[in-house]
Amino acid sequence: MIKNFLLLSLFFLIINCTTNPGTAFLGPVITGVKSGSIYQTSLSYGSNKAIENIKTELRVRKENFSKKKTNLLKKIQDDLEKSSILLDLKIESIEVSEVVEPEPLP
Repeated sequence: MIKNFLLLSLFFLIINCTTNPGTAFLGPVITGVKSGSIYQTSLSYGSNKAIENIKTELRVRKENFSKKKTNLLKKIQDDLEKSSILLDLKIESIEVSEVVEPEPLP
């Protein structure tokens, strides 16, 4: 008995892991059959759709963020590879001149 239950559970686990996204109606149908209420069924379907939309939005935002991050890192790397103007300037000689006419004191 327990062996049959374990085999049946394993079978349903394997079947459940290979379901398609087309089974979105399965949850609301089960809710409708159990409760007999169209309101609970529509609430179940609506919540499934809302969660699906949120997941899609988060996936898009994550992809956009990774693209922006990649572009920013590339820009920083390019800026670091370019030499700065201050590093390229060299002082060859310093000349000190004498004051020709002293300034008058007030």
